Amino acid sequence: MFHQQDNVVETKNHAPMRELVLKPGEGKPIPGTMNMIDPGVWKGTNSLKAIQDETSLWGFKYDKGLLPEPLKQRFTSITKALSFAKEYFAKRNIDVVEVKDIHAPKSWNSGTE
Repeated sequence: MFHQQDNVVETKNHAPMRELVLKPGEGKPIPGTMNMIDPGVWKGTNSLKAIQDETSLWGFKYDKGLLPEPLKQRFTSITKALSFAKEYFAKRNIDVVEVKDIHAPKSWNSGTE
């Protein structure tokens, strides 16, 4: 992504891994485990990450546990992945409140499980 300011062009490199910060929607019931969404992602005991693999496709991964089937897709851009995630979670009364760049150690396995 390029940003131009005062005739200077800067390149902003984002990490190939992003953490999605989730929380239940205001004034809405907290989703149960029947939605297959681990409540740990908004309680701080688990996290959901979007990860770019070696083929440049983006996918999702929990730190712990199995993803719901709809989140096992691959996306050609982080924009498409985040758009899908926001819509998916909104239907379940969960908001994506922040997306953080994560610079993982080189030993991290970015493959899927």
